Amino acid sequence: MTEDVRKIVLRPYQQLAVDRSLSRFKTHRSSLVTIAVGLGKSHIMSEVAKQFSRVVVLQPCLELVKQNHEKLSGAGLNTTMIDSAHKGDWNADYIYTTPQTLSKNLMKCAQPDLMIIDEANVFYEGAMFKKIFSAWHDCNVLALTATPYHYARKTIFRGGWIWAQTKIESIEKVFGESVLSIDREEGRRMGYSPEIQFKRAPITRCYDEHFANRPVYKFIIDLHLDELKKFLTSLNNGIIFCDSKRHAEAISEHCGVPTIFGTTPKKQRMQLIEQFNSGQVKFLATVGCLVRGYDRQDLENIIILTNYNNECETEQVIGRLNRGKCTKTCWYNSKLNTAKPVDGKTTEVRIRRI
Repeated sequence: MTEDVRKIVLRPYQQLAVDRSLSRFKTHRSSLVTIAVGLGKSHIMSEVAKQFSRVVVLQPCLELVKQNHEKLSGAGLNTTMIDSAHKGDWNADYIYTTPQTLSKNLMKCAQPDLMIIDEANVFYEGAMFKKIFSAWHDCNVLALTATPYHYARKTIFRGGWIWAQTKIESIEKVFGESVLSIDREEGRRMGYSPEIQFKRAPITRCYDEHFANRPVYKFIIDLHLDELKKFLTSLNNGIIFCDSKRHAEAISEHCGVPTIFGTTPKKQRMQLIEQFNSGQVKFLATVGCLVRGYDRQDLENIIILTNYNNECETEQVIGRLNRGKCTKTCWYNSKLNTAKPVDGKTTEVRIRRI
């Protein structure tokens, strides 16, 4: 590594996370840090990484590869980013990539001294996880997340009914007990998280089932779209989280709001985010994009037009506002489940008779 040309001054809890992680590595392979969105996971990652010669950082999507690489590219580290949109050097000291890209190119990358997993609750099991961990069984692992729970879902058939079963598991079973845990409310009390207002949006509820049967629900749909269009004129910027892709597309057509999805072409997706960050685009409508990791200090509003049924998704969405000093408002016309999940709890919902 080259000499560090930019000294990052850590907050006390960030330094504590670094010290505890390095101490844990003396006796354990992995360390888990659980801190709320916006409390500076990237700085903790950087400072821990400086203690190792070669590091691979796994980000859940290419937008976060670019965003977090840019945060640290001036820190004097030999960094590169590699994903479907960036062709970097697998021999670099500090590599940002996605699990998908690494899994496909595992033979090109020598085992690092440290692997960092950002948003660890997303990538901690499955084929890619097992493939990488079985190949890299000697390196240390630093896992970071704001929501250390995984919602494992499956469909089961019983008694002539289809049931959707969800089991809530803690990722501490994989990475060990968190060396530091700070939630959003504690971050606010410490003075590091902004105050977020929660307000009911003056918009009629409208979900995917309405758009699936549009002729029947035309009145509700039209009212929903008209109210939303009027409401947006009172806001400076915001992300609209929709119930489905066709819901977002209807908003785009009626309100002139660009849509962004996982299926949006990569170059177009990156361009939309750049335009949104610069203020050229005031609003974006999405379903699953920008839920995790997206960082914009002057983002003022999120508008939730769908039901979030688990605490992880809810906290990640709200967390988009957990940065910066401007007024922050979470608008919703849906149900938000902010209850903390219980480790090992299983819930079942009866869907329909077979």
